[in-house]
Amino acid sequence: MTVRFKLMLVLFAILTLLLGGCSSKEDSLKEEPKPEEVPAFLQQESSSPQATALLKIHFIDVGQGDAILIQSPTGGNLLIDGGEKDQGEKVAGYLRDQGVEKLAAVVGTHPHSDHIGGLLEVIDNFPAAKVYLPAVTHSSQTFEELLLTIKNKQLKISTARAGTVIPLNGLQAEFIAPQAEKYDDLNNYSAVVRISYGKHVFLFMGDAEQASEEQILRAYGNLQADVIKLGHHGSSSSSSPEFLAAVAPQHAIIMCGIANDYGHPHRETIAKLNKLKVKIYRTDQDGNIVVSSDGKQIIISSDRGKKTSDSANMPGLEAKATPALDSDESGNYIGNKNSKIFHRPSCKTLPEMQNRVIFSKREEAVSQGYVPCKACQP
Repeated sequence: MTVRFKLMLVLFAILTLLLGGCSSKEDSLKEEPKPEEVPAFLQQESSSPQATALLKIHFIDVGQGDAILIQSPTGGNLLIDGGEKDQGEKVAGYLRDQGVEKLAAVVGTHPHSDHIGGLLEVIDNFPAAKVYLPAVTHSSQTFEELLLTIKNKQLKISTARAGTVIPLNGLQAEFIAPQAEKYDDLNNYSAVVRISYGKHVFLFMGDAEQASEEQILRAYGNLQADVIKLGHHGSSSSSSPEFLAAVAPQHAIIMCGIANDYGHPHRETIAKLNKLKVKIYRTDQDGNIVVSSDGKQIIISSDRGKKTSDSANMPGLEAKATPALDSDESGNYIGNKNSKIFHRPSCKTLPEMQNRVIFSKREEAVSQGYVPCKACQP
């Protein structure tokens, strides 16, 4: 056997091993089973993004309505609802104040005007990558105008339904309702959003009532959330004892208007939350509410100085609460005996001295039938 022939045999053997190794690797990849299709939030925690920056959730005070801005740790922005149509400019201004230039997604939870009205202004002024609405129509002018605004911006509507993942970098975000295609009440079509970041979970219920809650309970065994935005402005038609027990929240946000005609939040709901020792925040009492988290800790603050913190040392976030309202020597709030409107002491539209009544607490003014000034927004 010549040297040349021996060399050819060696080269052939090496080539055979290389090709065989590649073939085996490819075959093993092809045969690898696909992961079981389960909701993103029920997958292992290792699939969650590493918590290194701040998640901020802004519950914008739009009176009797919902408007929630979610800012991901990586800079993505999600808006859930926009309040009534006359709140659109306020919501858009709030977004600009937070440095928002574009939106990764806009969610209209359901077609009621106190949720979608303000979205007309937002969609008209902020580029949005996606718009989600549930698969239900409404005959109201506000809903028709919203559809026209979306069309004029050449946007497509994505259906908000349980199991749909919302693309928002840095977070796990998805819809867990609506579960069904038809409901007797429009509120139960509400798109319910669940967001997780690090070890914390946040639940946004829209106006979902007990029929939707029951379906969610049947579909998902693990519902626990640290913060819940209660369904239907704290109405007794939502937040059943069974649902609250399954969620077991530490903090509850109620979005409603001052002295609203519906009596929201209902006393039954407050009693259920108190029984579970849940910390309650309300936009009618606390104004804008901001939840901040680094994935390990949560800090909640409000316009009117109320604050909850599970740690005073969250990197990148001041530990102090939002400054309280202005005050003067005579008291924190000044009411007008004639108009029944109350103001901050720094307001430019204060009544004459003889028409003033002083309140030491905001709740005192509201309980006596006074309404907040639209200019200074006490």
